[in-house]
Amino acid sequence: MRDWGGKLVGAMVRIAALLHLSSFPANEPISAETIAASGEAGISKRDLFRLVRGKFKKAEGIEAPLRVLAEYSYIRIEDVERDGAGRKASPKIKVNPLTCGHN
Repeated sequence: MRDWGGKLVGAMVRIAALLHLSSFPANEPISAETIAASGEAGISKRDLFRLVRGKFKKAEGIEAPLRVLAEYSYIRIEDVERDGAGRKASPKIKVNPLTCGHN
């Protein structure tokens, strides 16, 4: 679980870097507010499964580890409503910004 949990935090850090670069020079440190905004942006459960596909054979395999991470407040899982036809919207996984600075 540690490997793919790190990938999720890594994805949030990359989002924070992109948010930062959209407003500030690259040589300026990333602020806590930007890190928090990256956690708010979230990643879909579908995207997360794509990141960890080699570790889990089916998308259902990530359900139990996600519940554990949510119980310990590392992440928050939010349902997303989708209007119109098509595939059901994938829940968003939002990382607690306080976890991004820990090893």
